[in-house]
Amino acid sequence: MTSAYQASASQAGAPQAGPSRRPRLTPGQQAALVLGVPVALALIVVNAFGLVSDIGSGSYPVRFSVPVSGGTLSMSLGGGNATIRATAATAGVAAVPVTGTMNYRLERPTLHQHGGNLSIDCPLWSGGNCTLNAAAAVPAGIGLHLDSDGGDLQVTGGSGPAQLSTEGGDLGVYGLSGNLVAKTAGGDATANSLSGESVSIETAGGDLGGIGTAATDVTVDSGGGDIALTFARAPHDLHVTSAGGDVALVLPPGGAYEVTTSSEGGDISNSVPNSAAPASIITVDTGGGDLSLSESAAGTSNQAANPVSLPSPPSPPSPPSAPAPPALNLPSPPARP
Repeated sequence: MTSAYQASASQAGAPQAGPSRRPRLTPGQQAALVLGVPVALALIVVNAFGLVSDIGSGSYPVRFSVPVSGGTLSMSLGGGNATIRATAATAGVAAVPVTGTMNYRLERPTLHQHGGNLSIDCPLWSGGNCTLNAAAAVPAGIGLHLDSDGGDLQVTGGSGPAQLSTEGGDLGVYGLSGNLVAKTAGGDATANSLSGESVSIETAGGDLGGIGTAATDVTVDSGGGDIALTFARAPHDLHVTSAGGDVALVLPPGGAYEVTTSSEGGDISNSVPNSAAPASIITVDTGGGDLSLSESAAGTSNQAANPVSLPSPPSPPSPPSAPAPPALNLPSPPARP
């Protein structure tokens, strides 16, 4: 009896084990959960959307006509790309046919046209991945007025004046004998064999290069990009501004030049002598970039010294290929017993 009472008292005095509790998270662990979980979920959603977009990519051909008014073809591409080629056709046309391809993801966009103004109704689920690649053959004497909200513009040939503007796309102008005003907000520009009375090109940071330039008055401003120009004929007035980019100019030999340079710290290499009776006024300001100014050897006026590496001009759009027929997964015939 006494032993039983003592055992019972001993058990009553012993501490009783309470329910087990989970260890508390540290402040660092709590912060990691609060920040990490949403980020992980967002990455999963973005990657899944990108995969679906890639699978759902498509394209379809477009065809329309743009009117010619006052001898000028005007097109506002709304972000699309345009490739224009001059033809020997009669200049007195009322409209120019345009063909191209609309590329998209997930959901097919709609192209709206009001005269020369084009707009793309790109569905929300496409994530803005809707692009028009347009091409047109234009009579050589017709003027051009093209602008895009970021697409590439390419013009080959033609004798009419051209005004090109894009918000960051690349510019390519080849063999134009009319006057040119071209601007891009950061894209690169390539201008070969231009022979108009006046040429003005601005790139706002992109590189600018060209060979065979024979224009009379030339003004180029890269806004920080590199400039490389080789002249087939001495210009009457040449103004070059790079705002920090390097400049390489090659002039025809034997010209009567008056050269004014400013580099604000950049290196200057100038082998072009000043003439007492100048016929060409050359003004170059690199804003800190290096300057190379030289005369070409006889017969090499179209070869650039220290050329700037520029992208190739965009190719004309090609019609979409027909989709391959779906594969049929047929069951194998049962084996004979």
